[in-house]
Amino acid sequence: MTRNECWVYRRRAWAFALCLWVVGAVLIGYVHMSLPGRGWGVWMSYLMYFLEFWYLLGLGEMHRWFYSWFTRDSV
Repeated sequence: MTRNECWVYRRRAWAFALCLWVVGAVLIGYVHMSLPGRGWGVWMSYLMYFLEFWYLLGLGEMHRWFYSWFTRDSV
């Protein structure tokens, strides 16, 4: 794989990871906003903050998955 191909795959992996991350973030935000403000909804809200933080950190891992998927056949 040439250096140019490496950059193409890297950019494509970031694009796929970012698109998937944005879709997931919108869904997580929608679920978080639709939780009730009392009772179990308050505790679920705290759990959602924790999950949103780890989901943000997972963006780099998604890039790594897509990059390894795109370059699986190249030597």
